[in-house]
Amino acid sequence: MIKRLILFLKNQIKLKLLFEVFSVAFLFFLSVNAPKNFWGFFIFLISLFWFLKIYFRYLPQVKRLWFSFFLLPILFFIANFKIKFPYHSLIFSLIFAFTFFLLLGIINFSFKNPLKVYHFFQTFIFILLFLLFFYLFSWSTSSPLIFLFLFLVLTFLFREFLYFDFNFSFQILNFKKIWLISLVIGFLALQIIFFLTFLPFGFINATALIVLWLLINRDFFAAFKEGRLNFGLVMEELTLFILALILIFVTTFLTDRFIYK
Repeated sequence: MIKRLILFLKNQIKLKLLFEVFSVAFLFFLSVNAPKNFWGFFIFLISLFWFLKIYFRYLPQVKRLWFSFFLLPILFFIANFKIKFPYHSLIFSLIFAFTFFLLLGIINFSFKNPLKVYHFFQTFIFILLFLLFFYLFSWSTSSPLIFLFLFLVLTFLFREFLYFDFNFSFQILNFKKIWLISLVIGFLALQIIFFLTFLPFGFINATALIVLWLLINRDFFAAFKEGRLNFGLVMEELTLFILALILIFVTTFLTDRFIYK
C-alpha cells in the first residue's frame, strides 16, 4: 500500500511537471505568433506571469540554475524572430518544451543522474547561443554591446556550471575562485571568437569549434574535481581539439572547392 502511494505521488509530480512544461511551451507559441497590438501584449504578459510563477514555485532549488532558467526563453525568442523557415514557430516551441523539461527535471531531481542531464542541457545552450551569434552577427559590423552581452552570458554559464557541479558533488570551491575562473573562461572564449571571425569558417563550423573548446574546459574541471587531472588527460583533450580543428579546415576547404565553386 505504501509503495503504491509513493508511486502515485511520483506520477503526480511528473504529470504536474509535464503540464508546466507544455503550458509554458504553448504560451511561448502564442506569444511569438500573437498580433502586435494590445491583445498580443496581453498574451505576452500572461506568459511572463506564468513563467515567473513557475520560477518562484521552485525556489530555493531553482536559484542554482536561475541564469539558465531565464536565458533559455530569451534565446528561443531571438531564434524565432530572426530565423525563418516553414513551421519555425512550432518547431522552436517543441524544442523549447524539450529543453525546459530537462531544466525542470534537473531542478526537481526527476532524473537518475541530474549532473549528466545538466551537462547535456548546458551543451545544448552553448550550441544554440553560438549558432545564433555566428549566424546573426559579425565582429566587424556588430555593436560592442553584443560582445559584452556574450561575455557576460559565458561568464554566468560557466559560473553556474562550477557552482552546480561542485555543490552537487558536496565539494566546496571558493566563491571568489568560481568568479575568477568564470571571468577568465569568458574572456578567453571571446578571444577565440575574435580569432574565428578571421577564418573562412561557416557559422556551424565556428560553433562546433568554440563549443568543443568550452566542453574541453568543462572536462578539465570535472577531472580536477574527481582527482584524475593529469598530463595524459591534457594531451588527450589537446589531441581531440587539434583533430577537430583539422577536420573543420578540411570540410571548409572541400565545401568551398566542390559546392560553392
